[in-house]
Amino acid sequence: RFREYFLAHPSSRESMAAAWQYALEDEDSAHAYSLATLKDVDWTGRLGVARAKEFIERTLALPALEQHPWLLARHALAHCLLREADRQGAMSLMDSTAEALEDAPEDLLLEALMSQAHIGLYDAPQEKTLALLDRCLALAHDPYARAEALRMKGSLICWTPDYEQARALFAEAATLYPPQDPAHRRMLIDQGFLARRKGQFEEALQCYRLCVEQAKKADDRVVYRNARGNMVDALVCLGRWQEAIEIGRECLKIEEAHGDRYSLLGLLWNLSRPFLEVGELELSARLMSASAALWAREIRPLSADELEEMEEVRTGLSQNLDKSRLDYLWAEGERLTLQEALALVKKSSF
Repeated sequence: RFREYFLAHPSSRESMAAAWQYALEDEDSAHAYSLATLKDVDWTGRLGVARAKEFIERTLALPALEQHPWLLARHALAHCLLREADRQGAMSLMDSTAEALEDAPEDLLLEALMSQAHIGLYDAPQEKTLALLDRCLALAHDPYARAEALRMKGSLICWTPDYEQARALFAEAATLYPPQDPAHRRMLIDQGFLARRKGQFEEALQCYRLCVEQAKKADDRVVYRNARGNMVDALVCLGRWQEAIEIGRECLKIEEAHGDRYSLLGLLWNLSRPFLEVGELELSARLMSASAALWAREIRPLSADELEEMEEVRTGLSQNLDKSRLDYLWAEGERLTLQEALALVKKSSF
């Protein structure tokens, strides 16, 4: 009865976690899967990534009574792997999930392919994910599913010079979402990304600000964190160094509480340039080399644009530090763990 109450009335994080814990201890598969896949409950936000991942893995160790909750739980686990920076693990998990459901009913297959594409947005070859999304669009009869596929395809196209196609995909998706649906907030992040790709950084910042306001009003913590973190990137592009540092510090506290390594690494990378510009040279050198090394080890090799950005920071540092000191700081940064790099930001006087 305790578990059934919290399934019907999602409440405090600890009470819901207790209900899930009891279901796992009792090997109550039905309740465990139901709690793991509650709609609009962000378990990584409520429990932190490590604890949410543990609960989901324990749930998946139980036999699933139906395919749909199994799919949702596998997607939730892939999301946890992403936040731990295990991109390959997340993509392999969803590839095998979609393969297992290839002969499932069309609506379940579509959801599996959409989940596979969602994870593929982060690091899979673009051609593979675009092909997946085209397959989803061919299968999608439901307006909402079609809108999601269009939105994801638009976010991929943003990485190409075909910005007009990306804009058109976002515009079509916006007409298919129900009014007041949370997806419209996610669209603001997509539109901000498109503006950034076009070099329209002030427009991007306004998209993110509006998204933060709307997400805060709706208590949408996932979108709030995403939009707030993107604000740092836009502020860096605009050269508004102090604002970038202030908001970046706030974001680091939030993401550290959630255990989100991917977001933490991105924030440390984005803060290295502002610290250079405000004169925190040694901190900038350590953060740039630490985030670059951790990113390359945990996520993927640095892209040409990222290598160019790193060299720009190093060049700026070389104008103010002698070579031997810069080399020492750079090597020291490359040896830092993520927690050690975060500690440096906390200790900085700025």
